[in-house]
Amino acid sequence: DLRVSAELGGEELLERLRAHPASEYLVVEETGEIYGVLSAADVDRAFVRAMARP
Repeated sequence: DLRVSAELGGEELLERLRAHPASEYLVVEETGEIYGVLSAADVDRAFVRAMARP
């Protein structure tokens, strides 16, 4: 399933993405309404920047 909840964040989000590898994910609200598209490359870049912080 390439949908992720808009409520996910942090480790929970990373675990979800690792469990279902893809280049993009459909982000949905709890109501089922589409929130947007999440790019795995954007997540990777944000993770690398976060890990580089002192």
